[in-house]
Amino acid sequence: MANRNESPSQEPSIEEQPQPQPQDHCKENGYVNTVHETIELQDDPRKWSPMRKWITLATVANGSLVVGFAPNIYNPAIDAIKSSLHAQDWHISLTLSLFILLSGIFPMPWSLTSELVGRKRVYMVSLTIALGGYIGAAVANSIGLLIGMRCIQAMGNSSLFSVGAGSLTDIYDVHERGTKFGIYYAAPMLGPSLGPVLGGILTKYLSWRATFWFLAIWIGVTIFSVLALMKESFRKDRSTTYQDALAIRTEKIARRQSQAIHRSSCEEGASHHSSRSKINVYPTDLRVATSLKRVVKKRNNVVLLIATGLNYGFTYSISYTCTLSLSDKYHLDALKIGLVLLAYGLGSMAGSVLGGRYSDYLLARSRSLNNTAVAPSEVRLATTIPGLIIMPALCLAYGWMAQYTVHISGIAIILFFGGLSSIWVYSPTMSYLLDINPGNTTVTVACNSFIRGLLAFLFAEVAVPLQNAIGDGGLYSLWAGLWALCAVLILIVYFKGGHWRAQSSSSV
Repeated sequence: MANRNESPSQEPSIEEQPQPQPQDHCKENGYVNTVHETIELQDDPRKWSPMRKWITLATVANGSLVVGFAPNIYNPAIDAIKSSLHAQDWHISLTLSLFILLSGIFPMPWSLTSELVGRKRVYMVSLTIALGGYIGAAVANSIGLLIGMRCIQAMGNSSLFSVGAGSLTDIYDVHERGTKFGIYYAAPMLGPSLGPVLGGILTKYLSWRATFWFLAIWIGVTIFSVLALMKESFRKDRSTTYQDALAIRTEKIARRQSQAIHRSSCEEGASHHSSRSKINVYPTDLRVATSLKRVVKKRNNVVLLIATGLNYGFTYSISYTCTLSLSDKYHLDALKIGLVLLAYGLGSMAGSVLGGRYSDYLLARSRSLNNTAVAPSEVRLATTIPGLIIMPALCLAYGWMAQYTVHISGIAIILFFGGLSSIWVYSPTMSYLLDINPGNTTVTVACNSFIRGLLAFLFAEVAVPLQNAIGDGGLYSLWAGLWALCAVLILIVYFKGGHWRAQSSSSV
């Protein structure tokens, strides 16, 4: 494969581009060493200066923070919204549940599009759509319009879930990703806790509409940052999705040229072939099923997608039900509730950064001990073990402390360590998924977004009825069991993942 720098607008020539094969390229006995990871390119994003990489990371993380704020920044303004727009409780519930559901669905089309046209163009289009949704919500004069604008916000925001991870995979080598993804995931995890605090302040001193104006301004700043500061990091040579689409387009061109040869002389047909120096790839050339099959055919992926979905569902469940408990049992106002929930967000930030850094350390130590250039990706999953051990106990502690209205300081401490432990598990698990899916990272993250969005939607709908029926103690006893299941799933991949990947490679 030729070494060259290709922007999203450039197309490979027929002569230069080998026929790509839609296959899994990970063939090093379960080790992170693939053609897509090691291929040399001109202006290779992985050889950019540290400053250039940090600018990309900061821009993507900044946008992800807005995504974290968006679901519940207006929670303190619910009463004001109901009064202003003559809404009922089920209307407000719909603004949240639809937002969560669509946030899980739309990363897939955005990720596939980014594999054709590049990351930067997708950011510009999707964030502009989100900006329109925030402005529309800020000026909405009916609850129906507000619900519609929330759907548009989710559609636009969702690109940052999958394409953002793709951008970081573009610029960082495997041994750097744990730390950098830890920083990236810390941003949206802080949002659910810090959002209600900001929402409470804005609603108290301005109005409920100010919450959406605040997000609109932030998205506007993010759009400007993408336009002015970000450099395109996507390279077609490292994308299996693009190579599959190119194979489809090349085959179509060959068929048309073959038909032309029958209508004219062979010499004229050959001349036509050689004059076509570039191939334009279109969305109709995408092998969506092939890209998805690459993800779901690996047992490692399926098992861990379920585990990360449960993890994410827990975050939505505890942030939602804890808000109700702090209001009903502890009689706190919106601002104080936000400050208590901030403990969960701060714990999540600490867990994301420290857990990601620790997973990089374990990977480097494994290379050193085994005197090899690469290490089994499953080493990352060893990072999750402390969090998996402590999470069931934390669930039980929180549930029964809330059930019996233990002092609020105890709740805050449990929330902090719950946030730290849950994201300590989530961050290295996601880094592992990206390591074992080279060239298909955005589709992998999109699948993860779909699963976690679906489960978060489910848990957001059933959490309150279960809380009312069996109390916080019963609800979080169930969550302790689900975390035990999550631990079993991750440990299975930890012990069997390398063998599964070797089997997958040998079957290609």
